[in-house]
Amino acid sequence: MPSDGLKIKPCHAAGGLLALVVLLVALAVLVPWWSKMRFYDAEIAAKSTQLERFQAMVARRPVLEAELNAAKRQLQRSNFYITADTPALAAAELQKKVKQIIESRGGHLVSTQNVDAFADEGPLQLAIRVRMTGDTPALTKVLYELENTRPLLFLDNLTLRTQRRVSGRGRNRTYEMVLDATFDLIAFLREQPE
Repeated sequence: MPSDGLKIKPCHAAGGLLALVVLLVALAVLVPWWSKMRFYDAEIAAKSTQLERFQAMVARRPVLEAELNAAKRQLQRSNFYITADTPALAAAELQKKVKQIIESRGGHLVSTQNVDAFADEGPLQLAIRVRMTGDTPALTKVLYELENTRPLLFLDNLTLRTQRRVSGRGRNRTYEMVLDATFDLIAFLREQPE
């Protein structure tokens, strides 16, 4: 006996079920695909912004390289020369540097004296005469330090004399050999004063 309720035809039920399966498969495929597409769009936008920043940096590169090279050249030049306003100040700076080096290496500074300041062509050349005493290791350390320091310093007219020092009396007497060194130390002033 037929019921009074809603009757669904089997072909409609199969069609509805097929539509539901197709919709679920479509959702199972399209939702992850749509999510990936949104992720890729966001990545493209971020990378585009980053690319624009890098292109702006690349456009500034020649200017920055020129500034860097100029700064490097200036630093190199200033490392080689004494930077003082007058030859007298440069000579005083040189004497101070020599005193510091000699005393820190175990020597004793006897005297310094300005010798000359002249310029042929190029930077102004300064010379001071230095007299120091010390043992052989101290003198070796001082000469090495002077030759390998910045600003560049050049040694000339090195004269060495030995002195024998006696200390103590009787059996406690000791002999010590001390070197007395005299040399000219030459440096260059970065810019000629006017």
